[in-house]
Amino acid sequence: SMEKFAGKRIERIVQGIRYSDGARKRTLTFCSTIGQAENVLKHIESDGIGIAMVTGETPKKKREELIEQFKSGEIKHMVNVGVFTTGFDAPVLDTIILARPTMNLALYYQMVGRGIRKDPDDDSKVLHVYDLVGVTERLGRVETIRVQREEHGFRDEVWSEVGRCDNTELYSFRVTPKEKGHARRAN
Repeated sequence: SMEKFAGKRIERIVQGIRYSDGARKRTLTFCSTIGQAENVLKHIESDGIGIAMVTGETPKKKREELIEQFKSGEIKHMVNVGVFTTGFDAPVLDTIILARPTMNLALYYQMVGRGIRKDPDDDSKVLHVYDLVGVTERLGRVETIRVQREEHGFRDEVWSEVGRCDNTELYSFRVTPKEKGHARRAN
């Protein structure tokens, strides 16, 4: 059932954060829903581990405070929904947990991109990405993504270890007159 599936995913996110709490410096988790994020928060808080949640509803001032606490280590883990794909800069961040599925290459790149800042205090920094939703399987590892000019053409093509990633058709819709305004997934 959907409920059971959701519970399994939350369990895996919680496991990822618990593991990284012992092994890593800071963890940023991308959740797909506020409900999912709240659930993860409850589990981790009950372990007595410092964690915060930021969503689109979080006031800017509060968000900035939390980022400062995250950088200073007061909060070691951050879960977020729909924010921090851009404009979040914490060089100490060394673990990203992907719990938000996406087929959008730019979004994927932005999420992982939060962790690829060099840490001025740690030359040996390695970024760990825990992909719980199979994004890497579909789009390849971020470090293998490259853009190249189309042969005899003008467009840029985006390639990774899984092959070409741009112009991939993700869905096809059949729209019939009877259902105007409603797109149905054909495949």
